[in-house]
Amino acid sequence: MKTIILTLVASFGLTSFVQFEHTHQNCFPESDIKYPVTKSKKSISEASFIKQAVVFKDLMEEDLPAQTELRVNAEWDEEKANAVAFRTRGTAVIEIWGGLARHPFMTQDAIYMVSCHELGHHIGGSPKKLNIKERFFHFEVTKSWATNEGQADYFGALKCFRRLLKRAKADGIKLKEPKKERFTKSQYEITSSLCKKQFDEDFDVEICQRGALAGLAVSQMFESFRTGIEDYKKSKIDFSKPDSSKTKYINHRHPGLQCRADTYLSGSLCEADEDTDLATADYKKGTCTRAAGDKVGMRPLCWFNPKDAQLKDPDFSRRIPKRNWF
Repeated sequence: MKTIILTLVASFGLTSFVQFEHTHQNCFPESDIKYPVTKSKKSISEASFIKQAVVFKDLMEEDLPAQTELRVNAEWDEEKANAVAFRTRGTAVIEIWGGLARHPFMTQDAIYMVSCHELGHHIGGSPKKLNIKERFFHFEVTKSWATNEGQADYFGALKCFRRLLKRAKADGIKLKEPKKERFTKSQYEITSSLCKKQFDEDFDVEICQRGALAGLAVSQMFESFRTGIEDYKKSKIDFSKPDSSKTKYINHRHPGLQCRADTYLSGSLCEADEDTDLATADYKKGTCTRAAGDKVGMRPLCWFNPKDAQLKDPDFSRRIPKRNWF
């Protein structure tokens, strides 16, 4: 298998890795759909895929504190379209699989956004996923090391993708934009209008729109797994019709199709300083929130609930009797 391994000394502090955890965090739910290696001109090439991994590593490693190793594997020969993040013995690992590049809905910006999502599992802040261990009379519920799925999406657009494009420009690296015709006229015009309302500088508007459309492409690929659509022009995801559902508790799994796209859009529109890192103890730090009076750019309520108890308890731990679990 052709694998490029990019290693940097970074992320988390040593104390974060006391527990030995192998839990994998996938960008998409498990799927048996495969995209074999081909020479199709319609997909991202192996050379471009490897280059993107190198660029991502070079531009994003400064976000990761010293003392812990981060390994990024770009696995071209892996046929499944997915990416994973996991930890093992003091190392934070990100794997990007070649099937992503060969999926017909993918763009290079979307590959970067998937990489940002996986980085978000490692440094994306609160809310964290929950570990559930079965005991004799109860379930023991504690916070995981991993930022949950919706928050990883939010971090991806709010912090990572924005930093990536700004650093690339500063270093004279041109990151290829997707062709305008990849998206419908409506998708392009809605994102353009929303971003121009939020940002004054042309480059900030560009970053906002590219982030929103990259998130849309990722969500459409998710949609293809769920519904079987083979043409992104037949996607039912619509930025003009956001998911209006409200969850009683934080959803730690992958949000629904529209909800996920809305999260990428919200992260792209939030005006919070991209240089302010997100925190585990305070979900409000470095984000847009309803509590601060923000009207745009907040985490969507279709997966997030700011009243959830775990957000107020940094050492969240619960025992839940089995009879009350289901």
